[in-house]
Amino acid sequence: KNLYSAFGRRFWLGAVSFGVDLCVHTLPAILLGLSFAFPALQPVRLPAALAVGAGILCNAATAIWTGTRLWTAVAFPLRSVIWTGIYLRSAWVYHTQGIVWRGRAFR
Repeated sequence: KNLYSAFGRRFWLGAVSFGVDLCVHTLPAILLGLSFAFPALQPVRLPAALAVGAGILCNAATAIWTGTRLWTAVAFPLRSVIWTGIYLRSAWVYHTQGIVWRGRAFR
């Protein structure tokens, strides 16, 4: 319920932010997986592998720095999908039901 309001209740701003996030974090992993199934995508295998490796490395460094578990570094593409789902549900609840917090209604 709160993630949508973090973007000022402007759906386009969240949609652009999460769209870019999905492209940056999930697209290389998807292309890497598809490059093994479809020979036509073999030329993107190396760049996709480098992008996925860099993402894992950056997320591993962040996990070590913050003291969180290292398995989260490998799951970073999934994390983007989950956060996008949370945002879309937050926007849906806000627009269909509204939010009531401490007796105050937000619409």
